[in-house]
Amino acid sequence: MNSNLLLSLKHWMRDVLAYLEHWILQSKKDFREKKIRTEQVISKRKADEDQVSYAEARLAAAREQAQSAQEEAQEWKQKLL
Repeated sequence: MNSNLLLSLKHWMRDVLAYLEHWILQSKKDFREKKIRTEQVISKRKADEDQVSYAEARLAAAREQAQSAQEEAQEWKQKLL
């Protein structure tokens, strides 16, 4: 085989290898960035769910207190009448 052809093939293979290495590194970087964004979204969703659960618990406690106060008011009303 011609030495020029071998040299051209060697350069072409070097260029392909460099391209593939760059592509792999970029893909790894993109994956890490997407993973971080996904983890942030999951973390925010969890925080939102925790906040909703807390608000629901406070609402349930407030309803229970209101019901208790209403029952007590009804008892006093019956006692006074």
